[in-house]
Amino acid sequence: MVNLDEIAVGRVLFIGVGNRQRGDDGVGPVLVEKLSSAGFTNILDVGTVPENYTKFIIQYRPDTIIIIDALSFEGEPGSWKIFTPDECSEYGFSTHNASLNLFASYICQHIPAKIFLLGIQPATTELKEGLSTELEQSVCRLVNILTG
Repeated sequence: MVNLDEIAVGRVLFIGVGNRQRGDDGVGPVLVEKLSSAGFTNILDVGTVPENYTKFIIQYRPDTIIIIDALSFEGEPGSWKIFTPDECSEYGFSTHNASLNLFASYICQHIPAKIFLLGIQPATTELKEGLSTELEQSVCRLVNILTG
């Protein structure tokens, strides 16, 4: 299994994807907000439309892009795995399935960035504000790992 510290090398851009109004689907934006509060400037909250930020990302020219998103991979709620964009097609995204694969493909056509998805297993993606307890705890652990 790949570790975050193994992939977060060079000029890294953390991209939070998700909808904060759908419970745990908002984990990407919540995590990048916490990273911003911890002093990170290499973060981007794209909501559910990462394709709207391609020009900025290409101009930023990161070596590594880590997309943070809720991903159903049959793990325990709050658990996470790191995937390549190609590996993601077999798992279910909550609100932006096809767009992330197209997004990654488009970015790779323009810059030689390595792209990874930090997929976090949601407990729920029902209409509600805020993350589940499991995902709140995961966000705290991930911030500690990344700021470590």
